[in-house]
Amino acid sequence: MLSAADNELLTQVNPGTAMHALMRSYWIPVLRSERLEAGGAPVKVRLIGEDFVAYRSPDGTVGLVDERCPHRCASMSIARNEEGGLRCIYHGWKYDQDGSLIEAPTEQVAHRKALMKRVKLGAYSAHEAGGMIWVYLGPKDSAPPFPAFEFTGLAPDQIDIKIAILPFNWLQNLESVLDSAHLGYLHRSSVELAMTDNAKQNAQNWEVDSAPKLEFEDTPFGVREAAIRNRADGSSDVRLREVVAPFYAFLPGTEGNERSIVIAVPIDDNNSLQIHVTYNPFRAFKSGEVEKIWFYTHEDKNDISDPAPGPLGWPQDREAMKNGHFSGITNRHVFYEDFAVLQSMGPVVDRRFEHLSSSDMTLVRFRKGMLQALKDIDDGRNPWGRPENPADYAEIRTRVIDVPAGESWRAIAQPA
Repeated sequence: MLSAADNELLTQVNPGTAMHALMRSYWIPVLRSERLEAGGAPVKVRLIGEDFVAYRSPDGTVGLVDERCPHRCASMSIARNEEGGLRCIYHGWKYDQDGSLIEAPTEQVAHRKALMKRVKLGAYSAHEAGGMIWVYLGPKDSAPPFPAFEFTGLAPDQIDIKIAILPFNWLQNLESVLDSAHLGYLHRSSVELAMTDNAKQNAQNWEVDSAPKLEFEDTPFGVREAAIRNRADGSSDVRLREVVAPFYAFLPGTEGNERSIVIAVPIDDNNSLQIHVTYNPFRAFKSGEVEKIWFYTHEDKNDISDPAPGPLGWPQDREAMKNGHFSGITNRHVFYEDFAVLQSMGPVVDRRFEHLSSSDMTLVRFRKGMLQALKDIDDGRNPWGRPENPADYAEIRTRVIDVPAGESWRAIAQPA
């Protein structure tokens, strides 16, 4: 159970809230790089309850500015994307990438210089890496080091980015990914469609041990979770997951194969992005390999949510449930089952009604960490998820460990 006050602190992200201020202290991934065409149309971006416009200048550099033109509040999403900046089509006022007004052709020449000195379009730091556009919404001169995760340095053919636009709060979005216990139930039928070795091993583990034991280690960027499932012979399958504040979940992957990250980005109080990063640090993806991993997924990578008609957007096939399909959400990738369950909770879960168990301790630790981060940022301290040594980001790894009977996963995991 979470108090109403703490639930509000964690879930409310619109301007004027504590979480809004905290989120402005991190780099936030917002778009697939391919969304922005050099010299092409700017793209609307809504983050933490505010509206922005992302664009790629004709020279290829990326920028992010407030959506409203400071003159008469026309949307800059319909601006001309010219060399040197965006030009509002209403009166031709032009702003450079720093937001400075550099041309105001409709203003009297005698007043133009003073106007250009006074008017400024909000502009923010933008960075392109790992197939995505990332932004920092705080003052440009106070931007923290960019979180250079392993995948951000890989070639384009080693990375696949998919984004779902979802009608519920960022916290329930992320907490579903942090929940190891639901895998053997919600996904028990759909995972049978997956053809990867990792998915097959998961299914075997769930049949033997449906209630993983969770153990934890604190890290410079968040928390490491070990989900331990015992086997009949006394050995155990241990899946190490890395949780990185404020919104990253690195999912366990086997050595030599693809890895994945799920990122829950707040759009506003009631909506969020779920960004899926699938990457292979060892080699380029083969033809059709990503499609095999992402079976039955909508083809629009900018929004894979694709709800079908129904009361909650993802209707159940009750006949299939009678015939053995567990969730009834058939012929869809396993993440669609998560989408349906999360939407069924409403836009923002009232966590006063929860009854948490031992399998929910990852959620508990994450909530406590984010509540502490709110206090830290308010007191001027470096918040959770921003390690003092930026090199820590590149060292984040997940692992799947086969632990023989009587041995410790911690001993095996060191010095990885």
